[in-house]
Amino acid sequence: MALRESRPNLLSWRAMTTPSAAGWEIHTEARGPHWIGWVTRGTSTQPDRSVVLVAATKEEAEARARQWAEQQQQSQ
Repeated sequence: MALRESRPNLLSWRAMTTPSAAGWEIHTEARGPHWIGWVTRGTSTQPDRSVVLVAATKEEAEARARQWAEQQQQSQ
């Protein structure tokens, strides 16, 4: 049986990495005396680019994560 070479479809790969197509989602969680915020894209459950932001309050964690996501979107 011959193995087929698997190559990702370049067009679908580009669509998956476009923030507007993937859809940002902001997450927050209390961790001890502080809060953390992070962003996921698409169906991923892991922080985008492994970035976790630390803040004093939930609101601050959300704001930092949102600002980070907007900066990432502008840089692409």
